[in-house]
Amino acid sequence: MLMLFVVRYLPKTLHTLPNNRSTTTIIKPLMSLKRNTLTGYLADIKPCLLITTLLLSSCVQTGHETVPQDNSNLRPEDQQPIVEAAPLAINRELCAVGEVAQVFKIVDGDTIDVRLKNGVEERVRFIGIDTPERGESCFQEASERNAILIANTSVRLIKDTSERDIYGRLVRYICNSSNVFVNAQLVSDGVAHAYRYRPDTRFADQFKALEREAQQAGRGCLHPNPDTNSGASGTACCKVCRNGKVCGNSCIPWSQSCHREPGCACQG
Repeated sequence: MLMLFVVRYLPKTLHTLPNNRSTTTIIKPLMSLKRNTLTGYLADIKPCLLITTLLLSSCVQTGHETVPQDNSNLRPEDQQPIVEAAPLAINRELCAVGEVAQVFKIVDGDTIDVRLKNGVEERVRFIGIDTPERGESCFQEASERNAILIANTSVRLIKDTSERDIYGRLVRYICNSSNVFVNAQLVSDGVAHAYRYRPDTRFADQFKALEREAQQAGRGCLHPNPDTNSGASGTACCKVCRNGKVCGNSCIPWSQSCHREPGCACQG
């Protein structure tokens, strides 16, 4: 309707203006005119002003609007479940003790390289947890989460019973500068499995409880939500090894020796 009005009446309106007047010559001297002359000009251009107002109003009304997305027609399998993030595993008492070290390399999700106060560099294996090895599913996620928690920061290394593992690495619980118990946090985030390393079992029961919570919540890449992965429900296996052999909760190359207790991984 608006366009029809403009096409039909705008030419007539412009035709009614005096021959020696254009819209430009009308506006420029407008403020310097006497009152009676001003009234005459306003009468001449009133239809143009009306049309301009209508056009501007139309432009404003046709702006983009934010329309809420309607998900009512989505199939249940297409709707992504909401998975709450794990709470931070704060342990001020534990994190107040131990040896201070500077992290300079993230090896993977459960191993780091640190520099001690005396300048000695050590490789440290986290006690009580196990993350995927390089080339396995979830390796990248576990390594990145570990890096977010402690990369290039000062940490505390807390000893349990053992000093080193069979590979010569220090075995420790790790706390970051915010008093986050990193070993527990990685399990709670669903990027590490709880694993009982005897005789270092001080927090083994806590880690296992955190793993069950992560599984129930479908949290992290190790525990895909059963609502979106039907193949993950109804099975006791946390990982199926098809390109290697079972070792604890993980899969390792056939040529590598396994020094872990039986876990939840299954041979595929």
